[in-house]
Amino acid sequence: MTKTARQTASITKLLGISLLGMIVILYLLFKFKGAAPPPDCMLSEKTGFTGEQMWDFGIKNSVFFRKRPDQAACWFEKSATKGYLNAFGSIARAYENGDGVVQNHETAIQWHLKGMKLNNSGSFFLLAKMYESGRGVNKNTEKAIELYQAAAKLGNGGARKALERLKK
Repeated sequence: MTKTARQTASITKLLGISLLGMIVILYLLFKFKGAAPPPDCMLSEKTGFTGEQMWDFGIKNSVFFRKRPDQAACWFEKSATKGYLNAFGSIARAYENGDGVVQNHETAIQWHLKGMKLNNSGSFFLLAKMYESGRGVNKNTEKAIELYQAAAKLGNGGARKALERLKK
């Protein structure tokens, strides 16, 4: 085993992540190394960005430029407003956790419901998690299972795992 391979193995063990996880992290770090922060969200009306581009700017603000959660939430909301499916869960989670916006579980639920109308499996899954844990809603395992089943029918692997766990 080379010195680099031993160092990588040591780092993955220390961080408690798999080698594949480490490879993904390294790929993302190299991909965005030296990348400029995304443009200011308030300028989005004048730019003609697609929903996907706006969501991507939100991801970059939340993951790679952590100092701008307000910008990430703004981009996620604008992206969801344009109908980009991945954005519904992102903006809902921002409201659920208070990341870049004032924490508001009702608004989080409304974003999940909008995503569910578009058959977004992530919206079904994330709302199910809220019902399962009682976060922002009255805990309701039956409702959680119903939502997990809907998410699983749409191909959500996390929902399948949750259903297996709840059936035990």
